[in-house]
Parts: sequence; C-alpha cells; structure tokens
Amino acid sequence: MACGAVGGTCDGGVCLVGRTGPGSGVVVCPAGLPCEVRCVGATACVDGVDCGDASTCDVQCIGANTCLNEGVKCAGRRCDVTCDGANACQFGVDCRAAEHCGVSCRGVNACANGPRCITDGDCALRCGEQPGADLNACRDGAQCFAGTSCTVACLGSESCRNERVIAKAGTTSTVVCAAGNNCREGVAMSGQNASVTCGGGDACLRHVQCDAGSCASSCETGGSKRLCCTPGSSCAGSAGCQASTNMSDCQ
Repeated sequence: MACGAVGGTCDGGVCLVGRTGPGSGVVVCPAGLPCEVRCVGATACVDGVDCGDASTCDVQCIGANTCLNEGVKCAGRRCDVTCDGANACQFGVDCRAAEHCGVSCRGVNACANGPRCITDGDCALRCGEQPGADLNACRDGAQCFAGTSCTVACLGSESCRNERVIAKAGTTSTVVCAAGNNCREGVAMSGQNASVTCGGGDACLRHVQCDAGSCASSCETGGSKRLCCTPGSSCAGSAGCQASTNMSDCQ
C-alpha cells in the first residue's frame, strides 16, 4: 500500500498522514515505511490508527475523542504514541515495536483500557501528569514487558486503578504511583533491579510483588501495604511498605 493510498504524503521517505475529522474507518499506515500520523481536533481518527506494518511509528492523537474506538496499534522498530484529550485512545494502545515503545496518555479517560507494550528493548508508559488532573488516565492499568527496561508512571487522578500494573523487564523496572487510588490493585515487577514509589492514600493498596535480583520501595506511610519479594532477592521495604519474602503475603 503506497502512502498516497491512505491519504498521506511522502516526505524524505516518511509517510505523513494527517486527519482533522473522524474520516472513514481505521487509519492504516503503509507497510515498510516510517509513518507519522497526526490526528488533531475532536473525533479525529475516531476509529483508531493501525501502524503495525510500518518500519517506525509516531502517532499523535490530540483532542477529545481522538483515536477513540480502536485505539492505536503499532510495531516496527520504534513507536511513540501521544494520546492527549478527553477519551483519547480510550480503547487503549498496543505497542509491539522491537527496540522502543513510548506511550503518553493525558486527559480524562485517556487510554482508559490501558496501554500495553511488548518489546525487546525499552518501554515507557506515562499515565497523566499530576494528581488533580487527567482523571482515569489508563484506568484499567498499564502493562510493560521489555527486554531491557520498563518505566511506568501513573501520575493523574485515579490512574491505573482497576487492574494490577505490570512492569517486567530484563534489566530495570521502575514504577511510580501517585497518591490516591493510583495502582490500587497493586504492582507486579521483575528484572535485575526493580523499584516502586507509592504515594499516600490507597496507592498500591493491593501490595507490590517483586521477582527481581534487587527490589526496593518508597511508600508514604499509612495503610498496610507490603513489598513482597521472591526468596533470594534483596528486598528493601520502607516505612509505608513492609518488606516480606513470602509472596503469599501479597496475594
């Protein structure tokens, strides 16, 4: 499929696709080319974006209800996705790029079904910017499976609250859950080194499970949160997360 066939233009070997309205059907990037998609304005690309066959992907869904119904799918070598606006990418983001996945979700209910990455390289998932904003960003959790590193940040109000946050990487996993109900259903981490930061209130309420060589937590005091590590791990709890080497304590 040529770039022009999807309504795009070719610039220096990159297929540029722009939409300012709902259009008709899923926006599909052509196979084998770098693809940049810009969905700007309310309901732009409302049926979603499929960048799964492109060599690299850069997708921006900016505005209320953009990329709403089917979310964004991408693969290739590298993929970066920005969902910024109420209900943007509500169906979720599925990144399976070989070297790098980067997903940013801002706005009420942005990426509500949750972003997910599977990569041999690194992955960064960001849900909201700060407490008091971006209500329900990544409402149904966030999942990272990476060959090198996972970074998951659940920073908006009520972010990542309905399902367990997963960060499993070959080397380093880092999870940050802001205060409130963020990561309420808990966190599961693995890697050579893994760390979690949990804010106050019910953040990380269902505890943190860590299967890594070195596990560390920094949790605000209050409640009865636990950091549960597999036997043999270095398990460093904190005042707000009692350390345990009995995983059943965090079921």
